[in-house]
Amino acid sequence: MVATMARPTAIGSSAAPHDAAGSDSSKAFRFPPVHAFPPFYTLQPNPVSRSQQLSQWRTLILDFCRYHRIFTLAPLPTTDAPTGHGEAADPHKSLFANRAIQRSLSPEAIRTVLSDLVDHKQAAWDDASGKKNAGPAAANTNAKALIYWKTPAQWGDAIYDWVFATGQNKSIMTLFELSHGDLVQGQDFYELPTALLRAALKHLSTQGKAQIFAGTEAGDGEGVKFV
Repeated sequence: MVATMARPTAIGSSAAPHDAAGSDSSKAFRFPPVHAFPPFYTLQPNPVSRSQQLSQWRTLILDFCRYHRIFTLAPLPTTDAPTGHGEAADPHKSLFANRAIQRSLSPEAIRTVLSDLVDHKQAAWDDASGKKNAGPAAANTNAKALIYWKTPAQWGDAIYDWVFATGQNKSIMTLFELSHGDLVQGQDFYELPTALLRAALKHLSTQGKAQIFAGTEAGDGEGVKFV
């Protein structure tokens, strides 16, 4: 089975790309040939084959999420799939499935793939309250995984660069303003999930570049002062 799994061109190759269904070929995400390979959707029992298969899934997921600006994935469909590119941006209809060959990953296989991303520190489990949950129990539920197509440190650096470029240093901003405010529209970190934003700000805090303030009983949201 090792030779069979190695047959498709490696992810990232420009040879014979497979486009997302229903999308303009000049703008669609370019799927690698392995996405059209039926065994790709069945987790391989051979340890060597499975390791290679999971590595390909990790690369594909990070590329897909970066392209569509997807921050979280779950084993089962959710209501927060991106709508900008229609069905092509829905991971459960295009990333984890290929209608052309009538193949898809099962929810159990998706959990395994997401757990593998977490194990490689390319994702982190996130429970409904927005707190990271790296425990094994998360893999047995429909818990979402925060996908690190940028790591929290990279998000923190991007936010800090924007803060200085726009003269926001020395000012206090709420977490809502940083992720949904008018000033940040068009930035990569626009609509960044709160759990991922907190991790990014924690990175800046450990570097002495930010001070994080808790919300108040009066209803004020969490805030951060950039220094």
